[in-house]
Amino acid sequence: VVAMLSHVDGGGFAEYAVAKESLTVARPPKVLAAEGAGLPVAGLTALQALTQPAGVKLDGTGPEKNLLITAASGGVGHYAVQLAKLGKTHVTATCG
Repeated sequence: VVAMLSHVDGGGFAEYAVAKESLTVARPPKVLAAEGAGLPVAGLTALQALTQPAGVKLDGTGPEKNLLITAASGGVGHYAVQLAKLGKTHVTATCG
């Protein structure tokens, strides 16, 4: 299981943790636990950056936007590119 835990209500630095079902997904068998642990951090960082300061509506209902995503080959960047394409966005990406 991969989950996003709230830093307000507690954390995951324990033997057992409780998470809301809506914030959990089953880890595919081919994904190692160590790999799965990084998914929520990078994915949610990209999600927050796109939906909060950039104002992208991931359901495609918002206005068209042009986005420059730097470091698009990195952990957060590749999620940002994929999520941005869910909205009405033209993505220009840089890698290095």
